[in-house]
Amino acid sequence: MVKGGVSYHIFENQHCLIIPSESACSNIPLSFTNPTQEFPQTSMLQASAQQMPQTQQMPPMSNSVNREILNQRTQQLIDDINAKRKRDTTLLADFKKAMELQASSSYEGLEQAMFQMYEGNGKAIQEKLQELFATLDRISTLEMELEQFKTSLGALYSEIQGPAARPT
Repeated sequence: MVKGGVSYHIFENQHCLIIPSESACSNIPLSFTNPTQEFPQTSMLQASAQQMPQTQQMPPMSNSVNREILNQRTQQLIDDINAKRKRDTTLLADFKKAMELQASSSYEGLEQAMFQMYEGNGKAIQEKLQELFATLDRISTLEMELEQFKTSLGALYSEIQGPAARPT
């Protein structure tokens, strides 16, 4: 059935996609329905078709023209998809650059904070190391003095005991 330049086909239990010409679609709101729902009754379709704006009757198109239009629309869809993919790729590349800059900035901030912490801790560690080396020097000095004392004590003991106390 042709009404207002748009073809309406009614098939029982089948879902069909009908692509009307652009001039017929200019005032028709497009909406999508759930494909599992059944089609409305024929009388409802006829009533909706009567409510559609009237356009001039278009002469029937040949199959080659229909195929050409479908090919052009398909190619346009493919071109649109490719353009969107290219735009997405560009957006991802820009996002990657932004993330790299942010990561680099965060790294530099972390590195500066770490070096400042090293400086603060380095001063405390340096003081503790100086105390440790001073204590080790005192221990070394005390060990030498203790060794001298033991030698002196051994000599004193030997003198007190006399020749019998000396080991042979």
